[in-house]
Amino acid sequence: MASGQHTVKPFKVDLFAAVPRLKAQLAETQLPMHNPIPGGEDNKWGITLARLTKLRDEWLSYDWAAEEKRLNSYKHFTTEIDGTTIHFVHEKSGRDGAIPLIITHGWPGSFNEYLAVLRPLLEASVITLSDGTKKTVSFDVVLPSIPGFVFSSVPPTVEGRNLKNTAKFWNTLMVDVLGYTRGYAVAGSDYGSVVSWHAFNQFPETVRGAYLNGFPFPPIDSDQVAKDNQTLSEFERLGLNLMAERGTSDMGYYAEQSTKPDTIGLALQDNALGQLAWIGEKFYSWSDPTGQGEMTSKDILTGVSLYFLTKSFLSSVFQYAHNPSPFEAPRKSNNASPLGYGHFKWEMMHWPRYYIAQFGNLVFYREHEKGAHFPGTENPTEYVQDIRDFLGEHFSFRN
Repeated sequence: MASGQHTVKPFKVDLFAAVPRLKAQLAETQLPMHNPIPGGEDNKWGITLARLTKLRDEWLSYDWAAEEKRLNSYKHFTTEIDGTTIHFVHEKSGRDGAIPLIITHGWPGSFNEYLAVLRPLLEASVITLSDGTKKTVSFDVVLPSIPGFVFSSVPPTVEGRNLKNTAKFWNTLMVDVLGYTRGYAVAGSDYGSVVSWHAFNQFPETVRGAYLNGFPFPPIDSDQVAKDNQTLSEFERLGLNLMAERGTSDMGYYAEQSTKPDTIGLALQDNALGQLAWIGEKFYSWSDPTGQGEMTSKDILTGVSLYFLTKSFLSSVFQYAHNPSPFEAPRKSNNASPLGYGHFKWEMMHWPRYYIAQFGNLVFYREHEKGAHFPGTENPTEYVQDIRDFLGEHFSFRN
């Protein structure tokens, strides 16, 4: 299927041939019989031996054929933009007036992180607007793979790996390739929030709304809140306290991946158990610690399998080296379109409402008791409701 200068090709996930080697490697890799260092029974020092052993055992019996069938029940495509193959899932609601929405994953995520919300968003749903009237909303949903992740290729230039350039890819994909010329909305978490923000900021004519779970601006601490003479809700205070408690303890991976990506990337590129430990630890430490979140070990195994079987671990960690500064100076967006923020309680970073309001036209802010860094997987029901309520009321197509 051609769209202007771009050709869109149907795509099928076909990785099963590599699974026997994966399982053979897992079976042959030896783990210690017990933790050699006292105090390693919790997550203080990273993933525990008990947890890694359990995940390894589940991976050995993991039914990839069934999982691949599930993945292929969605409509996958690829296209080429500026010499880069872009993989994406694209499903349409079939309703007139459906809102086009592109949702972007982060690291160590993939498009799979948001499959749980895709089909519910396609469905027509009646929402109640702020004036009490009813409205039926639905969405056309696009779930892309960031360049260098899973089925998307690495851009041919270093500049192409910059997240601002990824935002340009997305605008080309949505407008020129898929034909959403009257506008679309963006959403995302982790790096996906940053890509979505840059799309929102760079393309105000076409990006008509943004629902984010993070920003490319540094979070603030309680001292700054006091200087700003602001009073936070209990929910917001918890968010700042969690950030202060964690401090730099969760940032060792960031230092390694942003400064020495070749070392960790080459060490783990063909090391299934190593990837499981490195990535699995992040899925555990960045998700809801109360057990309320809906992320399962199967979600983790699918995520790691996609990295390992597509041989994309090395290129995924290079995302950090090509975007070495995690934050930039706060500024107001060039886009006056509506901005929404979903704060999932156990997210590792938090931006208070008054602070976000300085970034743009913040018209939607909602707090959620369940979920953390992977909201599309951990709390899909409330994530979908946020999207419906926010964009259903505030999104408008360009005339």
